[in-house]
Amino acid sequence: MTTLAWRSSGTRSASGWQAPNRSARIAFAEGGDIHVFPVNHCVLDGLVAFRTGDGTKLGAAVEGSVVAFEVDRYDADRRTGWSVLVKGRVEVVPESTLLLRLRTAGLQTWRNRMPRPEWLVIRPDIVTGRRL
Repeated sequence: MTTLAWRSSGTRSASGWQAPNRSARIAFAEGGDIHVFPVNHCVLDGLVAFRTGDGTKLGAAVEGSVVAFEVDRYDADRRTGWSVLVKGRVEVVPESTLLLRLRTAGLQTWRNRMPRPEWLVIRPDIVTGRRL
């Protein structure tokens, strides 16, 4: 079950965090160290999805690691913004209807230099947000 908890001045949402291709970060512990990587993402059916190739993120997904996913936006001129934190387990998306839907969700990788054939999803346990 997903828990929603917002810390803000009277509002219950941080609009835009679910927009595809927005820059975000994923963090997890592996091998006695904390890893934080930038990712672009989309949200589909309440799942946070992103693409990756072979490496640490894929290894964490294969192990079903608990991760933190953070996305934010800040307007320096207005001195306002928001931040959303999602905590849950990450997993590889197998061949399925979900995978077909993700492939048409409009998510583009930033760089085509390295193939990112694998789709990963975070199944949120807790989603918190804060307006600044």
